[in-house]
Parts: sequence; C-alpha cells; structure tokens
Amino acid sequence: YYVSALGSANQTPAPPGYYCPVAGMSLPIAASPGYYVSVSGATNQTPAPAGYYTSDYAATGALPATAGTVAPIAGMKRAIALEPGPVLLVAHSYGGVVMTEAGNDPKVVGLVYVAAFAPTEGQSAFELANANPTPILQQLALDQSGFLKITPAGVRESFAQDLSAAEQTVLTAAQSPTAAQGSLSSPVSSAAWRNKPSWFVIAAEDRVVSPALQAREAEQMKATAITVQ
Repeated sequence: YYVSALGSANQTPAPPGYYCPVAGMSLPIAASPGYYVSVSGATNQTPAPAGYYTSDYAATGALPATAGTVAPIAGMKRAIALEPGPVLLVAHSYGGVVMTEAGNDPKVVGLVYVAAFAPTEGQSAFELANANPTPILQQLALDQSGFLKITPAGVRESFAQDLSAAEQTVLTAAQSPTAAQGSLSSPVSSAAWRNKPSWFVIAAEDRVVSPALQAREAEQMKATAITVQ
C-alpha cells in the first residue's frame, strides 16, 4: 500500500511490485506491506494523478508552512502514524527539510530525496539556498506580511518552465504563500539521513535547488543516487 500526499511532479508509475518515484530507480520496499508517504515543496500543490490514493498532509496543503517546521513535521508524523506498516518517505524541494526531521520516526525505513534540500543539524532551507544561489532567488516576491511567492516570471522561467503557458498561469495563481521567517528559516535539529537508508534523485538542470548542492548532499549522506536531465 502507498499513501501519496501532494507529491511532486515526478510520480512515475513503478515496475511491478515496487513504487518508484522516478523511472530507473528501484527501491527495496515491496508494494505490500510497505507504505509510501510523500511531502511536496513549499509552494507546489500538485494533485496525484488518476490511480494514486492521496492523503493530504503536506506542508502547504492541510498544514500551511507559516510558523516554522513544527506544523508540517507534526502533520507528516500524523500521516506516518496512520499507516499500519513500515513507511518510505519521499520529499521534493523544501519537503526535504520536513522529511529530514520527521524521518526519525521509528516506522520510517528509508528516505528518498527528489531535487530536495537535505540539511544537517542547525541548517535551514534558506541557509542552504542563500549559500547555493539559483535563479529562483531573484524571482521571489515578499509581501507586507512577510510571506513569499514566486513571481509570474519565476514560474515561467525557473519553477515550471517545461509546462504550457496555461498550466503556468494556474500554478502562479494557485501557489501557496510561504513564511519567510518561519518554515524556510527554521533549522533542523536531528537529521534522519544519518541513520536511515537514503536515495537521491539529482535534477541536473534544476533552477530552484542547486544541482551542485544536491550532489554534495547525496554524497554527504552516502545515498544511492541517480542524475536526471
């Protein structure tokens, strides 16, 4: 059984017997009785495609990322607690920060980072992003209440550049605001990848999370990694 909550766009059908978030990467979690739980990035709320069961708990869905990582981590832990068997966590972008902390749950048997931030203790998403800048940093708009959104140009050029103009327009309008001084600035206290098997999908042309950072993170955690263009 697999529970997918607001997964990233990489929801590729798996080979028989396995759930695999990206074609070509096999994970040693059999389709039964393993459970798959996914958390998206800070702004994208892509629904799962037809045929996938979704359980909405991600940081920007049922639990908006407004007050540090506590709320999304608590939401992820609740989703994990609902599953009767071992859980494989999969995260994209900012979701990697949430997974890095929530993955310490004893039911979690592995972590899959998909173009994600994978901080160590004391690091936050903002710290990693500022130290490893990408085009998206210049395409964020801060409102008077302290919330960030990606500008229309940022969606077109860096966040969803492979989508159609119509899809980009929808994403621009539907994205969730993210607290600049909350979720993105909150540091991790205990990195689960230190004691859990980990996998990493490195996006070589990512304009949000630095590909070089992704590669270093994968090496640091000794993850099984693949690179996709």
